[in-house]
Amino acid sequence: MSKARRAGVPVVFIRTHHGPWTNSEAWLTRGPRRPGELCVAGTWGAEFYQVAPRPEEPVVVKHRYSAFLGTDLEVILRARGRRSVLVAGVATNVCVESTARDAFMRDFHMVFVEDCAGAVTKAEHDATLYTMRTYFGRVMDSHTIAAHWQAARAQGS
Repeated sequence: MSKARRAGVPVVFIRTHHGPWTNSEAWLTRGPRRPGELCVAGTWGAEFYQVAPRPEEPVVVKHRYSAFLGTDLEVILRARGRRSVLVAGVATNVCVESTARDAFMRDFHMVFVEDCAGAVTKAEHDATLYTMRTYFGRVMDSHTIAAHWQAARAQGS
């Protein structure tokens, strides 16, 4: 994230909140999961972990897996003239994949940052990377992306 900031790449944080006003029956019965709700607004489970937005960076609150569904993320990206989206986060095969798919469906060039996403198992992570690479965009590691930014700065673009 620090390299993106230094390169002038806008950073948008996505926060997940769940609660009685957004939890539909379909959401609550979506399948096997750990007991109890995750990311309940106002609890530590909804806080950022080892990252924090700067005051000038937008924080988009989502209530479903995709950061585009029912949020102003697309408006923020288009207002900034962005044509490409780099996606990272947790969980590779659920929230990050849902957001990446929606970015592509909204005609953004999608780059999945493979070493900045994580899943419960390596198999889940790898399956998503295969799908993203094959059908939705590019899969790159953060070091390669940072090298591209550095080269672009050196060329003055």
